[in-house]
Amino acid sequence: MPNQAFPPVPPTPREYWEDNDWANTHIAEIAAAYPNLWVAVVDKQVVASGKIISDVRKAAETKTGKTHFPVVFAERGYTCLHGSISIFKPGLIWSFYRKAFIFD
Repeated sequence: MPNQAFPPVPPTPREYWEDNDWANTHIAEIAAAYPNLWVAVVDKQVVASGKIISDVRKAAETKTGKTHFPVVFAERGYTCLHGSISIFKPGLIWSFYRKAFIFD
């Protein structure tokens, strides 16, 4: 099989990371407003939500015209703990990408 040359992957836009950080910082409020739903964040605001992630992506793309944005799952029970994403469950803490998660 011949080696195929693939084009380089373009860098992720800065706005994506800003929106992702905003979603992580505001996950408690997002989860309270959109419990157990997928949520698309563009320009530091929720632009679409729903139970099916592909539908949420399509709605956000249609609404904003953008194709690169974070979609997060707003699980009921999220709260911020020392500036990280966390879910309460006594005694169980999981660390992922330097963020503390406590599972219910």
